[in-house]
Amino acid sequence: MSLVLLKVVCGLAVFAGALAGGLLPLRRGLRDAPGNLLGRGNAFAAGMFLGIGLVHMLPEADEMWRPFVADYPVAALLAAIAFLLVLFFEHVALPPHRHGPAEGIDHGSTELTYELAAHAGRQEFYAYTLLIALSVHSVISGIALGAQTEAAGAFVILLALVAHKASEGLGLGVSLVRNGVPSGRAGVLLACFAATTPIGIWLGSVASERLSSEGAQQFNATFVALAAGTFIYIASLDIIGEEFTHGGDRGAKWCLALAGLAIAAVLALWL
Repeated sequence: MSLVLLKVVCGLAVFAGALAGGLLPLRRGLRDAPGNLLGRGNAFAAGMFLGIGLVHMLPEADEMWRPFVADYPVAALLAAIAFLLVLFFEHVALPPHRHGPAEGIDHGSTELTYELAAHAGRQEFYAYTLLIALSVHSVISGIALGAQTEAAGAFVILLALVAHKASEGLGLGVSLVRNGVPSGRAGVLLACFAATTPIGIWLGSVASERLSSEGAQQFNATFVALAAGTFIYIASLDIIGEEFTHGGDRGAKWCLALAGLAIAAVLALWL
């Protein structure tokens, strides 16, 4: 399979996974996410994200930056910037009272979704803000995937995205249902969210092809490092922090997170 065809397949797979996860609450009228199932899936995805971010992407980005800046950890700096960027969109750009405990709302893997639903006076606004926060990570990851020049690198990123994109779509779909967004508009918003990663893949591919060889390598190194930072953020704060602080079933979740990390570590031997 050619690299271009692989990227097309990646885009379609991620789009389908996100849309399927998001449409489930709309079609079945679910107002609460299945806590145990989603929590365990999120824990496994967190291990994958952590391993792929730290074991695959960050070292790869560092290696790509070494010919240009040998005596400074540019990749680590970019990853930290991406980490803080996603933190800004999720915890600073939102209204201040969104961060406090939501009365009567259970905390768990979809705490962000439930907190947004707790403020009835501004329901749709919170759902839209959640959409923006999730889309930032999706676009950056998509660009990193699109900028890949080797099939192995694209495959590794695809594994992490597919493992988590459906659960993100499910969380967004639950938020739209609970916040009273009309089904027609909710479907459009979910389609927009599902399209963010394919759009990122396209942007990364186009930019990588049109830049010079040196420019393409720097572009690729930049977005692989940025994506590594977003992967580490999603794994640590967005999933692990919530699952093991507020959620139950911690033993099973820890084992699944370890399994996800182990798979990412084993993949590093061949990819």
